[in-house]
Amino acid sequence: MAVIEDETPSGTTSAPSVPGASETAAPAPGAEAAPPVSHPAAAQPAKPKTSRTRRRKVRAAEKIPTEPIDVRLEVTRNSWAYERPNQRSRRIKRIHAGRYVHVTALTPYYLRVELREGRTAYVDPEVVKLVQPVDKILTLADDSPVRERPNKWGKQLAEVNKGHHVQVVGVAPGYVQIRMRSGLEGFIPYSVLEGGAASVPKTDLFVN
Repeated sequence: MAVIEDETPSGTTSAPSVPGASETAAPAPGAEAAPPVSHPAAAQPAKPKTSRTRRRKVRAAEKIPTEPIDVRLEVTRNSWAYERPNQRSRRIKRIHAGRYVHVTALTPYYLRVELREGRTAYVDPEVVKLVQPVDKILTLADDSPVRERPNKWGKQLAEVNKGHHVQVVGVAPGYVQIRMRSGLEGFIPYSVLEGGAASVPKTDLFVN
């Protein structure tokens, strides 16, 4: 019968293996144990990120020049409310003739409106009843440019001077339409009239 020799050196006792035991060496006596590794990303939930598209829309809206007003105007023909003040932008909602839109600001070429659901949109001033015809003579309390459109960005056509009388032929939100002796028509703000907005003829155009 063959004898199998033990390969363990003489005088050395081999330690029995313990299932599941860690192979990490124990710290030397008097030595401090290494601190546990922390994982901050796992401890704190990630903050929700604002989409780039949303941020771009907010920045774009802030760049649009506005002249605040607060009035409701009647829609004269079917059209669209747009996301931006131009017809190339996304259509938000269909607006219908005979209804009213709540206008919150003038912009150079469009009206900013607030829809029933609270969203902001823009409509073409050509699709609402923007100017109501009147016929009255008023006095100027200050000099003023006469502009092509009823907003402060309209092209200047002429100038009128303090103390002169002007023939008012139309009323728009914040502006009156005047006709000069030459026959030229344009818009000046309520603020340059004696009595301001209180002097402007009352019409059924605006529903507040």
